[in-house]
Amino acid sequence: MGSKDDEYFVRRYEAGKKEVFFAINSREDSPWIEAFLRVVRERGLRPIFYSGVGRKVVPPTGQSNTLDDEIRNDFYPAKTKVLYFGDPKNGSDDEDHWVLSNLAHVGTEDALLVYVSKDYPVEVLRRYGFKGTPIVIADPAEFEKSLREQIVG
Repeated sequence: MGSKDDEYFVRRYEAGKKEVFFAINSREDSPWIEAFLRVVRERGLRPIFYSGVGRKVVPPTGQSNTLDDEIRNDFYPAKTKVLYFGDPKNGSDDEDHWVLSNLAHVGTEDALLVYVSKDYPVEVLRRYGFKGTPIVIADPAEFEKSLREQIVG
């Protein structure tokens, strides 16, 4: 007999199988989000996305942040994670993306699709523990085409 917490985590794990998480912190993000939503909904999956969330949301060690907690509660259970790194928003830089501090903790059982613009410095991803090969794309149309090939229902 499990606790209510155990039941919650089992339900959350099961729901995550049908969820696709997307994080973007780049200029002109609306066309990217629209492409993501179209593909995920066509596949009968549940889209979850966060836009414009930078590193300031990540709390110092030993502290918490409600938004960071909310994002983590969506990020980790989702079995498919789609991340985009491109031109930073004004007043930002290539490392101002909430997800960077979480890259090294993505499980191997999850599908991790990391997209970058042609000029994004991939060494930033390496510094944060990403060992894969990012998918280089030029625009939202290429992004949508790739998502259609990568995400299955």
